[in-house]
Amino acid sequence: MAMPWPTAERAARAAGVALPLLAELGYTPGTSSPGAFAPLVLAYCLLPAALKLAAAGLLWLGWMRQRGAPD
Repeated sequence: MAMPWPTAERAARAAGVALPLLAELGYTPGTSSPGAFAPLVLAYCLLPAALKLAAAGLLWLGWMRQRGAPD
């Protein structure tokens, strides 16, 4: 079920979670050193990809196998 909050509030909640997480990972806004982008890559590329793969795996294990899909 989708969250009943308006779009602006969802964006604010996401920023409220993402920004402290990035700070804990060592990201400092405005930094241009080569290692400064690793936390951004982790937070905005790898983490969402891992969550999508986990969701696909759960769908495959739960929903697809119940419908009699071949192994």
